[in-house]
Amino acid sequence: LRAYSNRLTELPEEIGELSSLLYLSLSSNKLTHLPKSFDQLSNLEELEIDLNPWKVFPIVLRELPRLSTLSIYNLPELAKEIADFPFKDIAALRSLKGWNVDMDRIPPSLFECSLESLILKGTQASNLPQQIPQWSEMTSLALEGAGLKSFPDFVLEASGLTWLNLSDNSMAGIPDEIGNLTAIKTLYLGGNPIKKLPETIGNLKELEYLDLSNTELEELPKELAHLPKLRRICIYRTADGEKMLADLRKIAPVAKF
Repeated sequence: LRAYSNRLTELPEEIGELSSLLYLSLSSNKLTHLPKSFDQLSNLEELEIDLNPWKVFPIVLRELPRLSTLSIYNLPELAKEIADFPFKDIAALRSLKGWNVDMDRIPPSLFECSLESLILKGTQASNLPQQIPQWSEMTSLALEGAGLKSFPDFVLEASGLTWLNLSDNSMAGIPDEIGNLTAIKTLYLGGNPIKKLPETIGNLKELEYLDLSNTELEELPKELAHLPKLRRICIYRTADGEKMLADLRKIAPVAKF
């Protein structure tokens, strides 16, 4: 059910009668709370509550046994409540999308969730553990603008990752172990003061898109030429644009930039 951008100020109690509902988008309305009957949506799997003036973060989400995908974009006024929310109580949660929530830390309860996808922008990762066993099956991860000073150790253990965005952080280097992420297809490293890529990036045989924009790279490793599926490389605003273009011409003809 798509009910986004309808200027809704409240939902009727009768919504609880939609017990077979699987998907519900409430984005971009004027909702401040959810009705008591919301916990009757026992089959709801995907919920979008972005861009609403919620008075409090809806605690009723804990009562939805099949909720696996939750979208909470652009709710900075609830940053503290969301950071403290017990996401682990949403038993089926596998995917959380939270750009521009601007939390001062990742909600600790998320480390206890078996997440497959986590999309965060503007949330500080100051409390990020070195290892997160529950995230070992993760396939999509964004920690954009998270204040990261080094490449997260736990990411190097998530060998099933296919999409990774670590843009706009403060990482000066990329570890050799990035070569272990052999399933990766899309990799965003732009906006970091990276000066060199390790040769092991040549192990990423599934890589299709590589973003290196706004970095301090002065050259590209020749190993990129051995990536058979690489089709796009972004080098916008790198330290030595002419040298990078020359390197790309050696790597091309298949890659676009």
